[in-house]
Amino acid sequence: MNNSYPRVIILSILLIALQVWVFNPVSLFRVATPLVYPLILSFFPMDKKPGELMIFGFVIGMIIDYLAFTPGLNTSAFTLTAFIRPYLVKTIANAQDKIEQVPLPSVIEGGAFALLLEVFCVHHLLMYLLSFTISVRIVDTLIHFGAGLALSFLIAAIMLYTLNIRIYPNKHG
Repeated sequence: MNNSYPRVIILSILLIALQVWVFNPVSLFRVATPLVYPLILSFFPMDKKPGELMIFGFVIGMIIDYLAFTPGLNTSAFTLTAFIRPYLVKTIANAQDKIEQVPLPSVIEGGAFALLLEVFCVHHLLMYLLSFTISVRIVDTLIHFGAGLALSFLIAAIMLYTLNIRIYPNKHG
């Protein structure tokens, strides 16, 4: 087995707790609520199959839905995002990248943030399409979507960079 599974489980528990008890109550200017738990997908190797990630996404989404009292919303969006993630990896992976590694900045440099942005765009789009909070006014919906995506990506990028340094230190010195 891969020795990264305990690390992924610990990081998943940490991100679920942060999402449910820290970020869900936050609503920046009543416009943006950060959804940072898709960051979990950045801690799986790039060669994971869609089915494996989909099962993991379903479990994580169910846990978040249970704790946040949002029946099915996070499960649906995160399961589909996890399923799509291997196809997003193909858009950023180069031939020289070691796809058995985790897509972190120390491995694929800027590609890690590009993948993170793609994952967050897909996840947020699905969340907004599935939620019933879409207002009649398209401008309001686009503002909520854009602000939520920007805030979530900013927080997740900072977390990814920090976790990259702490968990996978640069071996070059």
